[in-house]
Amino acid sequence: NRMTDLMQDADLYTEAATLQFFSLFVPITLLLPLDIVAEIVYYASIVERMFHNTAHYYYDTLTKHIEAKLDFYDGRVLVVGHSLGGSIAKIAGATLNIRAFAFNSPGLLFSRRKFNLDRDQIDSTAVNVAMRNDIVSEIDRLGGTIHHVDCPSDSLITCHRITSVACEFHDKCKFAGRQQLDCSNLT
Repeated sequence: NRMTDLMQDADLYTEAATLQFFSLFVPITLLLPLDIVAEIVYYASIVERMFHNTAHYYYDTLTKHIEAKLDFYDGRVLVVGHSLGGSIAKIAGATLNIRAFAFNSPGLLFSRRKFNLDRDQIDSTAVNVAMRNDIVSEIDRLGGTIHHVDCPSDSLITCHRITSVACEFHDKCKFAGRQQLDCSNLT
């Protein structure tokens, strides 16, 4: 359900996004060390955690599911997600110390204390693919490995779509002999 996902996004990133908004006027996120920004986000989230803790529902559920499968797959697990799914994949990946690939998802560095993560966990597990002009990738700050790819459009919505990322990879990587993707409707 899109509305549930939107509410989950807001629940996960309200504090970081609010701090970034205020940084448009006073560049707090640029002037303060990253650890201080993470502390501000953490303490701003205390009130939310006192009344409800729904933010943990999505990534706790995924983390428990993956944890139950790790032995079966001899620890060879990779988590992949787009947008909110990418954030959840990165949180679960950092928690379990497994690689997580995220496409056009918000970062975790400002919110890492809120999610009980440290920077080393994020940097050693997260792989981000962020399309230029994607506004969602600008929420919070990306950590780990970051790959920027071009967007075939000026539309913020088009640049956020996973199909735009797939078409850009398909175009740049020249998958010889593979089925061609129809990317004509993305501009």
